[in-house]
Formats: sequence, C-alpha cells, structure tokens
Amino acid sequence: MSERYALNRDEVALVFEVTMAEIDVDAVFEPVAGAPADTPPMLRWPFRGGAMHAPTGAIIHQFREVVLRGRATRVAEFSQPDFASR
Repeated sequence: MSERYALNRDEVALVFEVTMAEIDVDAVFEPVAGAPADTPPMLRWPFRGGAMHAPTGAIIHQFREVVLRGRATRVAEFSQPDFASR
C-alpha cells in the first residue's frame, strides 16, 4: 500500500488495494436457500477467486454501477448472509 493505515484489529481483518479492473466485474445474484420464493436474492461480488457478500459486496457493486457505469443503482433490497448481522 502506498499509505500506512492504523487498523483496529477488532474491526478489520484484512485491507485490500483493489484495481478498477477488479471492481469492474459482474455481481452474481443467488436465491436464498430454503427461503420463500419472494425473498430478495443475495448479492455475491466475485473477488480474487473468492467472493464478498453483502453488505461489502453490495457496496462495491453499487460503486461500480454508479461510478463506472453511470447507472443509478440501489442495493438495500438484497438479502444478506446470516454472518452479516452478527
């Protein structure tokens, strides 16, 4: 990284320096297993062989859509994995 950051290890596990090319990938929208059919899908943003889920993945998806693509995009309606509420 080009700058030093003081991380609070109780809140931050990893910091990534990400290129615009890495951000400019399509999100994947997955149904929530076992949920009613009208449950909003879960958003998964592919990243370096893995994935980030909402809320982080949704924020990155929204950034891509608004900043790189010029498309007004809302992400509040997507479902989040259970661990996001802990």
